[in-house]
Amino acid sequence: NKVAPKLGKARSNRYLTTLARLREVDTELEFCRNWVAQKERVLTAKRGKLSSLLKAIDEGRYSLCFGSKKLLQQRPGEHNTETTPFASVEDWHEAWDTARNGQVWSIWR
Repeated sequence: NKVAPKLGKARSNRYLTTLARLREVDTELEFCRNWVAQKERVLTAKRGKLSSLLKAIDEGRYSLCFGSKKLLQQRPGEHNTETTPFASVEDWHEAWDTARNGQVWSIWR
């Protein structure tokens, strides 16, 4: 209000400079708000994952799978009849069991 022009008067350079600075601050403030909102979304997602993992630990449920994603994708089926190296599901299952080797690992801290 100190630098605002009186009614009917032209805007001064000082007023225009102050107005430009305020617009820059508004833009930066909006950027900061968006940045904080993004970090809050990530934090919320990680807290949700943590709570589900803690619940699984309390219930004694553990999800472990040995073998490989590549081997799983090679499982014979209608979707990959031309690309799978296995002649039958039994052949694939044998390779899957070999890759898994019947091992179970668990780490407690």
